[in-house]
Amino acid sequence: MKRGPKPMPRALKVLRGTSKKKLPVEPEGRGDLWDPPSYFDAAQKKEWSRVIENAPYGILTGTDRDAVAAYVVAVVEYAKAVRAVRKDGQLMTAKNGTPFQNPSLGIANRQALLISRLCASLGFNPTSRASLGTSESSFNGSAPGSLADFTAKRPKPGSLAEYEAERPDFDN
Repeated sequence: MKRGPKPMPRALKVLRGTSKKKLPVEPEGRGDLWDPPSYFDAAQKKEWSRVIENAPYGILTGTDRDAVAAYVVAVVEYAKAVRAVRKDGQLMTAKNGTPFQNPSLGIANRQALLISRLCASLGFNPTSRASLGTSESSFNGSAPGSLADFTAKRPKPGSLAEYEAERPDFDN
């Protein structure tokens, strides 16, 4: 297995302002990520819309569809497992009186690890977003303007109550 830091995508190098004039050509993803997979249920479709709307601009393409779908499923399953743990508690009791860990707690923990890994690879956590920087450069001239222009046009986040109402991991 290859050692050392993972190579940074060209788009991230351009955004951070660390790109050199002659970067090696790297394969680019194709297609758009607008429509959710047909097998998604209502909660997954809602989370898909939230993710696509809030994803870092210009990074994700149709090639990333399966990774984004895995992230969405993990988030929704995590929310279900957390609700089950809240309802039944972290420990359950067997018929003979022996306590054991609620299986939903294990599911929640596994989904949290998967979410963490996918967040890092998709640019969905503060650390990976920080690497995007605020450079005024655009992606190979394909971006409609600078990153600052794009973020200025994005809607500002609402209140905490609005956020909690939209998230599947809160009881609605």
